[in-house]
This record gives sequence, structure tokens and C-alpha cells, in this order.
Amino acid sequence: MTKVSPCVVCAAPLNAPLYATHRGTALTSLGEPIAGNIAVFFCDRCGHAQGAGVAEVAQFYSDDYHILTANADEDDLYEMKDGLPVFRSVHQLATLLAKVDVPQGAQVLDYGCAKAATLKRLVSARADIKGHAFDVSDRYRSFWQAFLLEDAQATFTLPDTWAKKFDVVISFFAFEHIDAPGQALADIRRVIKPGGTVYLIVPNALFNPADLVVIDHVNHFMPPSIEALLRRGGFEALDIDLKAHHGGVVVVARAATSSEPDWLPPAADVEAVRTRVESDCAYWQRLDEGFDRLEQDLRAESFAVYGAGFYGRYIANTLRRPERIACFIDQNPFLRGKTLMGRAIVGPRDLPPGVKDIVVGLNPKVARDIISRVSDLPQNQFHFHYL
Repeated sequence: MTKVSPCVVCAAPLNAPLYATHRGTALTSLGEPIAGNIAVFFCDRCGHAQGAGVAEVAQFYSDDYHILTANADEDDLYEMKDGLPVFRSVHQLATLLAKVDVPQGAQVLDYGCAKAATLKRLVSARADIKGHAFDVSDRYRSFWQAFLLEDAQATFTLPDTWAKKFDVVISFFAFEHIDAPGQALADIRRVIKPGGTVYLIVPNALFNPADLVVIDHVNHFMPPSIEALLRRGGFEALDIDLKAHHGGVVVVARAATSSEPDWLPPAADVEAVRTRVESDCAYWQRLDEGFDRLEQDLRAESFAVYGAGFYGRYIANTLRRPERIACFIDQNPFLRGKTLMGRAIVGPRDLPPGVKDIVVGLNPKVARDIISRVSDLPQNQFHFHYL
């Protein structure tokens, strides 16, 4: 059995996993297969859900992990609004500026930033801001050099010259990957000014159950464990918002004068999130056991998969006969014209003739609502199969 201990937030021992696989392969957050097994543990002291993670984590992020590197403009689709795409970095910037009063002339660090797309938009909108980028890989430097000076870039280690430098530290979808988040927060505390603001977005596993089965997401943060991490690390949580970003938890915190190394959340808060994590782990267990039935329900020899993201790739990698997939459907224009597993990624109106069955590879908590709003896929003309 896969074992992991202790909890990375409060150091408590972790018991048997709530969910575990033994297939020997799993999917990364980029939907790529990798050797390993999924395990989801839960800490009954701080409410943190924790995965076993990638075996060689440092090498994985330095050499193997790369996100949206096709070109400078490539971005994730956040949502469709009035028939038009809204991209993730656009929404992230709007939410940041709504939540944080970034002072004039602020020094801002994007921690674990990959391409730093949101930082790029921030310094473009606010020429007074001095942006800085940090990641644990050198592969994104070519993107940073387009808008940052050389001394505003760092990889692997935060420079000593950055001590107490930053008014604001931002981090978008990075802390779920970090196997020692307390140490990462300590690094941020070293470079942030007293009273400075930390602004984080991490996946909301309570909204999107896929987060639990992504092998490189070692942390599945819950509101109680986020607050515990912050208080223990010397930060005061000002806002923990589960609604401002679809599938994300938006966190605003302030560097405090001291830390609370033994702080734990109320037991009732921990129990409440445990119940929800158990429910989503049970969902994945049922899906593992019932996926063959879903495949047998497909009426035609060929069908389409809606979604070229994690859920779509999960479907393709779990099917006994993936060769039956005619194409993938996705509304992100950056994916159109590309292929996935040798199949074309098309828009809803470009579906090949004769395809009537569509397996929906979207978050099951919102999938039906999203499909109901895709006007190019009328409900009475297709057979939709949901996870």
C-alpha cells in the first residue's frame, strides 16, 4: 500500500488513504500519463488532503513539466461569456486587482510563475509596477525576457538580494505542486516586506474532484488547512474565497509580526471538509468500477469526446478501445487544429458528420450546465454520456 507521512501542513501522521489506485500509471495535471499510483490521504488535525506525489519531483518540474509553452499568447480557457472565450490570465488579473490594492510603484513577485502570463498583463496595465519572476525551471526564461529585466528573474533559489523587497507576492496554481509548502511560504516570508500581501490561487478540490486524482498535485488544499499553513508560516489570512475563481480558491494574506506554529482549525471545520473529500473519493471509486459500463453504452462504433483537458484525457486513457474516438471537441481556440492521441481537436460546429455519441469530459459538477449552453450541439441531436 502507498504510504505518505506526515501531513505537510501540521506534521500529523496520516492514516490509510481514502482513495488509491494500483494501475501503475496516472495522469499529470497536463493530462500526460506517468508511472505511479494515485493515493488521497486526509489529515484529521488540520483538514489537509494530500497525495503521494511524483517520485522525482525536482527533476519532474525542472525537466518534464511544461505548460502553455507553444507560444507567448497560448492560454487556458477560463469560460465562455456571451459566446466569446475568456482566458484564465485575463480573469486572474481582474480578480487580483479587485482583491488587492497594489500600491503605486509596488515591487511584485510572481512565485512559481511558469510563463508569468498574469504578471505580464499586470505590468502592462500598470507601468509603475516592478515585476519579478521565479520558478523551479529555466524553460520559461524566454517568455520572461520579453517583459522583465535580467535581474528581475530567478530560478530554483530566491536571491539574497531580494530579502524584504516585495510589497506583493502572487502565485497562481503553484502551491498544489509543492511538496514542502511550509518551506515555500518561509521563502516568501524572507523576501516580502513586513505587512506585505500574499495573493494565492490554488485548485478547489471541493468544486473540481479531478484535483484529487492529479498525480503532481501533492496538495489538495481545504480552507482549514490553508489557514493553518498561513498562521503557522507567519501570515494572517484576510480572505479565503471559494467563489471568485471557477475551480480555484483565492487567498489573500498579510505578513504578520509573528507565527503561530501550533495553530489548528476547529474540529468541526475539519470534519465538514472530510465528509466532502470522502464523497468525491467515493465518486472516483465508482467511476473506476463502472467505466466499462459507460463504454458499453456507446451506441455507435465511433464517438467524440467533449473536452481536451484533464477529464477528456482521463476518458481516452481509460477506454479499452480508444481507437473508437473520432475527435475531441473543445471551445478553446488555442487548441483548434491540434491533435490529441492522434485525433483532431475541433470546435463544436466542426464535428465530423455521423457522430452522434459524445462522452463529456468535463467536471461532473458543472458538465450538464456547460453542455446545455453549447448551442452548436443541440440536445435533441446527440446522445451525451456523462462521467
